[in-house]
Amino acid sequence: EYVDFIGEPAMKKIRKGDIIQLQRKGYYICDLEYTSKSEYSGFEMPVVLILIPDGSSKPIKQTQTASAVELGKTNGEIQINGNASTS
Repeated sequence: EYVDFIGEPAMKKIRKGDIIQLQRKGYYICDLEYTSKSEYSGFEMPVVLILIPDGSSKPIKQTQTASAVELGKTNGEIQINGNASTS
């Protein structure tokens, strides 16, 4: 499974084989390092990180922004940004 995310500019310095921790979500190993725009292809190549399994059975939660939809189930109703709708 591939997940796209945006990182800080310092992540350009990660080299193949480096192990890093991201937002306390888990440890990752660098498979492909960042490559700037190629004169041949005209494309940048992003950093590719592989999640290192930690042995837990809990799925990794993706961090949401404050503007993301918040869902909370209460008494048969789903709250979407404070507005109730029946399920």
